[in-house]
Amino acid sequence: MTTKPFEYVRTAFMAVVAIFSLAVGLPSPGVAASIEIPNSNSRPLGVLGGVGPKSTAEFYEYVVEIYENVGPEIYGGARERPQMLIYSLPLDVNKEAEFIKHGKYKEMYEQEMIRGAKVLMEAGITEAVIPCNTIHQFLPAVNTALKEFATERPDLEPLTFKSILDTTVEMTDRSFTKTGQKKVLLLATGETIRQNLYNSKFKQAGIQVYVPASEDTVNNKIKDAIAIEVDKQALPQVCQDAGKLTPQACINHVETTILLNVAATPEELKQAWSAFLPVIKAAFAQGIEVVVLGCTDFQLVVTESNLQSISAAMQIVDSLDSLVVWSAQFMCGPKCTYEQIVAYDKYMMCKRNKDNSPDHCEQLLKASSTKVSYP
Repeated sequence: MTTKPFEYVRTAFMAVVAIFSLAVGLPSPGVAASIEIPNSNSRPLGVLGGVGPKSTAEFYEYVVEIYENVGPEIYGGARERPQMLIYSLPLDVNKEAEFIKHGKYKEMYEQEMIRGAKVLMEAGITEAVIPCNTIHQFLPAVNTALKEFATERPDLEPLTFKSILDTTVEMTDRSFTKTGQKKVLLLATGETIRQNLYNSKFKQAGIQVYVPASEDTVNNKIKDAIAIEVDKQALPQVCQDAGKLTPQACINHVETTILLNVAATPEELKQAWSAFLPVIKAAFAQGIEVVVLGCTDFQLVVTESNLQSISAAMQIVDSLDSLVVWSAQFMCGPKCTYEQIVAYDKYMMCKRNKDNSPDHCEQLLKASSTKVSYP
């Protein structure tokens, strides 16, 4: 029997986990035990990551930075890093691109997510997140598999996933300060939009969704959303050369050829940004003031500074950022408030914008009504 390439990766990863477990005194995967450290203030959190690698790395970095700086203010102790166990899904990169563009290889995703969830559950994790929007379509199947697994392993505690879809809708709803109709431009992979993962949730929150036009919108496959049309000639050369002549096809193209590449250059990221420009300009012209990044890779190019460069006064709600805020608050515990976490999160976002001076960002944090520490 021939072993698939990504099976080698998964086997190697499991071996590393086993070695790590022995090194720190934990049992190898397959043996029930809690990873919780008694003298740590943080709650342990599991992560199904690697989709894509940059987003998972940034998710980890941002959560740790918030916890390190908000935690001591709450607990009155030394700065510490939170407990987090990350399982990186061993996926075939070429199949990943086909999945994003055409919805292929769904069974591969579902099975790998189930395997990863079981690893987290066996390690004693009871709460976990997935820093990727598109693969949340498989979460119901994962939850069903975990219930069956729990009957086989009654010694294990149940594992629950907090959905990035819910954290994003919650943060989006909080972002509206004016009365009137709530409208957002949803930027996501074609598969996320095709599966209508967000639309019904936004509708329930009283928010009207607009999406880039695509073959799916033309064929009325997208529910509870209004399509934003863009002239083909307005699309960048990188998309026209590839024959990607709808705004959504153009976005899918740069996602799979540039944003998923961990070694993407600054020049390539500029090309990727050009794919988003036409639909963002069209949305702003229609009075839409909030952009929701329903893909955790898009925050690499759809940034505050890039919006300022085209004079688009639009607020960004980043799905990855919403999950960062929720995760930091969860690990910090009941003594931490949403407002405290968001205050430091805004400070971090200010620092990421190179156009902002350090003094400006520090003043922003000091002006917050919620007391938090900062370096």
